[in-house]
Amino acid sequence: MQAGGSSISQSRVKRAPIGILLASAVAASLMAAPARAATATVVVLGPAIKIRPTDLPTGPGDATIFAAKNEFESFQVVTEAGGSPVDGLNVTLLAPLSGPGGTIPADHVTIYREGYYNVVTPSDPEGDAGLWPDPLIPSVDPWYHQARTAFPIDVPAGENRVAWIDVQVPPRQAAGQYNGSILVSSSGGLSVTVPVALTVLNVSLPSTASLPSFFGMSWYGACPAFYGAGDYCVSHIEDGWRLKALFEQAALDDRLTISYPQYQPLSSDPRQLPLFEQYTLPLLNGTAPTRLAGARISAIQLDGGAFTSYWKQEAQAKGFAARGYFYVCDEPHTWPDAWAVCDANAAAVKAAWPKANVLITTSIDDVNAMGEESLLDTMVPVINEMEPKNDRNHRPDYDPWLGLSARNRLWMYTSCESEGCSDAPPDDPGGIGWAGYAIDQPASEARAMGWLPFTYTATAELYYRVDLMLATAWTDSFANGGNGDGTLFYPGTPDMVGGTDPIPIESMRMKLFRDGREDYEYLRFLQRHGQGAQAQAIAVSLFPATYDTDRTDGDVAGARTALADLIVSIVGGPGPP
Repeated sequence: MQAGGSSISQSRVKRAPIGILLASAVAASLMAAPARAATATVVVLGPAIKIRPTDLPTGPGDATIFAAKNEFESFQVVTEAGGSPVDGLNVTLLAPLSGPGGTIPADHVTIYREGYYNVVTPSDPEGDAGLWPDPLIPSVDPWYHQARTAFPIDVPAGENRVAWIDVQVPPRQAAGQYNGSILVSSSGGLSVTVPVALTVLNVSLPSTASLPSFFGMSWYGACPAFYGAGDYCVSHIEDGWRLKALFEQAALDDRLTISYPQYQPLSSDPRQLPLFEQYTLPLLNGTAPTRLAGARISAIQLDGGAFTSYWKQEAQAKGFAARGYFYVCDEPHTWPDAWAVCDANAAAVKAAWPKANVLITTSIDDVNAMGEESLLDTMVPVINEMEPKNDRNHRPDYDPWLGLSARNRLWMYTSCESEGCSDAPPDDPGGIGWAGYAIDQPASEARAMGWLPFTYTATAELYYRVDLMLATAWTDSFANGGNGDGTLFYPGTPDMVGGTDPIPIESMRMKLFRDGREDYEYLRFLQRHGQGAQAQAIAVSLFPATYDTDRTDGDVAGARTALADLIVSIVGGPGPP
């Protein structure tokens, strides 16, 4: 048993031959067929592994996990059909988790079915054509509390289907061991009880991630995915604001900030400010009904030009000015014309708001080469330039610029360079090992982005889009050489996932992002309590560099357990099993 994960330590598993067409597999992942009798094997895996439908994983029949207060911890329940199909598979909470602090509410255990994305062109050599797990369809959604069509589901012979289980520990739950169970059943008579043992640590995580994120989203990107082509949200403007707010709320539940949560810029249009204050302001001040009580947007992208003065007035009045950023230009490299645009945009912002934060995605080498050290307050290099393969660690090069002003901040971001971008063939070995968010990459490579900023002492993470191809996400999100590049959600329309209200469907990659942020809280706690060197050693041992992040679930679980053991040595109480 692997201590600290969910009892297993594999990241790659045997794969059975594909015996059905991909189209029928996709259909099977979305709806149930008539019942037939079947038998199955049920195993439990940890969260840092992607299980494809023809994999044959091995593992225990129980989940042994640990979590801090106000933390989510996950595990995967895999039902393997064997030689006969399993029809009408269902996964439910049988017994809520109970222990020294009473019973953890049943709605703090969310059960998802892992849907599949069909990869046609692999992102890089780590990928492969075929079905990959990514969309997570909830049995009951956490926003409207409506039953969705996650289950029942059929499992073809020789394949598996997977339930992702999220356990959210309440912030004031007493430390100690809690026991409950999951029931795996089928219409053919299958009935397997999966015991769950949860150890709650005597420490609590903050609701808002200590490592801010700045993930972009188009002002209008969600509307076509839910309401079709056209200008529905233009003529129904409040629906546009409400939909954007729901996406932000879903993101905050995964400790992620969508940096452009507004549907429209603040302006002289009298409709915008009231709608902003109704739908977006609660997400900024921590009063929205997020699952993590009090969670709030950690960084917001403000609109420049004629809109700057309106944002200045509202941000200063409502107390979020320090979290506002003007993203004045993107990746200017050493192109004079591009820097001229950066200069002009930054000058316009500073003229209207001298203390505004100016953000540019660029590297210290490019800034120094162009003599632009005083232009920006927040510098965001791509991870591939922080420490390139076959090169040295460039992080020390940023220290002189950081010392120029107390306002200066260093962030990091991943891009399509983690897969090689569209100009690289899918078999290019340069794409191997980089942290990133492609669907067909090892799970650890998404989770690593919670660890790398600690290792390289960056203070936030940027990602350019979460909704680039949202409208076609179920069938096509290949962009810039990567599957899922710029698209982290799926459109949960009622015809796809049931219920009556449309919802965002979270991806497995978002859960891995969340888990990395929770790992960061462990690292940060140790740093603040005099054990930063020990935390840094564990982090570097797990992910030595930006390009060396392919690890097994057991590797990740072991590092997390080591962090937890150090925390327990400080706070006392029960430790990881």
